[in-house]
Amino acid sequence: MMKKMLAIVIACLAGGAWLYMDCLSKHEQGSAKQARVEIEKARTEAQRRAQGKANFESQLLTDLNICKAAADKGKKDFMDLFPRAVSNRRGPYVIPQAVEAEAVKILEAAKMECQQLYDARIKAGQ
Repeated sequence: MMKKMLAIVIACLAGGAWLYMDCLSKHEQGSAKQARVEIEKARTEAQRRAQGKANFESQLLTDLNICKAAADKGKKDFMDLFPRAVSNRRGPYVIPQAVEAEAVKILEAAKMECQQLYDARIKAGQ
């Protein structure tokens, strides 16, 4: 009789331990699943931010190139306008060196302004 009682107690303890371990296992599986979900969310957010930053920098670089192209076009338009403004009937028109130097100086100033604007926007975007 004592052996039967001892067997029943051991069976109950083993069953209880098994149920407890099963509960802990399910809890750990839930925690692991939640951690995977959070990691995936963080990874997606990091990719989204990296893509956004790349798009931002790409847009700024495009704007810089457009600005510099506009400065080049302004210089070219100015240099093309100069011969039309002054008539020269004795042969090919020659643009004075001082005027050309001033046009180059204005072009460099415009390009520097474009670069400063680009640098300021990059610094503000970070």
